[in-house]
Amino acid sequence: MEQSDRKLVLLIRETESSMLVYNYLKDRVPIHAIIAEKGISNFSMIRGRIRRIGFWKTAGQILFILLVNPVLELHSRKRKKEILASYGLKLDKIPETLITRVHSVNSDECRKILKALDPFIVLVNGTRIIAPQTLSCCNASFINIHDGITPIFRGVHGGYWALAKQRPDLFGTTIHFVDRGIDTGGIIEQVFIQPGPKDNFVTYPYLQHAEAMPVVEKVLRQILNGNSIAIKEPLAKESGLYHHPTIFEWFRFLKYTRIFF
Repeated sequence: MEQSDRKLVLLIRETESSMLVYNYLKDRVPIHAIIAEKGISNFSMIRGRIRRIGFWKTAGQILFILLVNPVLELHSRKRKKEILASYGLKLDKIPETLITRVHSVNSDECRKILKALDPFIVLVNGTRIIAPQTLSCCNASFINIHDGITPIFRGVHGGYWALAKQRPDLFGTTIHFVDRGIDTGGIIEQVFIQPGPKDNFVTYPYLQHAEAMPVVEKVLRQILNGNSIAIKEPLAKESGLYHHPTIFEWFRFLKYTRIFF
C-alpha cells in the first residue's frame, strides 16, 4: 500500500481535548476526515450510570458536577491558559466543513461512513465505548488517547485517581490500540508526568493531553509510514476501572490531590 493511500480519520466527541488534538496534528500529519459523535443527553447519561454503578454513587457524582466542578473551573482558567501557552497548543474550533456528525460512534450511520472512507488509522478521542461491530466495520487500527496509565487506571480521570490512590508515579497518559474491553487494548506508548502545584482535577487532563501529543504524532507517523508497532508490556498486572469521583470521594482524597492552586 502506498503511503498516500494510508488514511487517518479522527473519531471524536466535540470537546476541548478534541480541539487540542486536531489543532496540534493538522499541520503535522495528513488528516483525511473527522467524524464527531453527538454527546449523550443528561437523562441518558444519568440513567446509564445508575444502571452501572448504582443510585447513590451517581447522586454523589452529580453533586460533584454541580457544586465542585464550577468552582474548580473558575479557579483553573489561568492555569489552563498557561498549559496551552507553554506547549504551544490551541483550542480553535474544528472547521465545520471537515466534520461529519453522527448520533453515535456505534450507529449504523457511523459504520457506513467508516467503511466508505476505508481508513488505515482511526484516532479516537473522547467518544463513548466503541462496540465490536464498529471496530470490525473496516480494516483500520483504532488508537485511543487515554488520560491514565493502563491497565492500572482504566476508565476516566486516570491522573486524578493515580494521585488519590497515592500513586503519583503513575500519573500519565497511554496511547493504546482499542479492543473490545474498556482501555484494555495493547499499549503503544505511555507518557509519565508530574503535575505542578497549580494543577487540579480540572487541569490534569489538559496537562496529560499536552504532554502526550508529540508521542501521538510519532506513533501516527510510524504507522502511516508502514512501520510495525511493538506492544509494550504493562507496568503491573493490577487493573482497575475508575469512574468520575463523587463529591464524597473528592473530599476524602483532598489531602492527596490539589484543590485550587
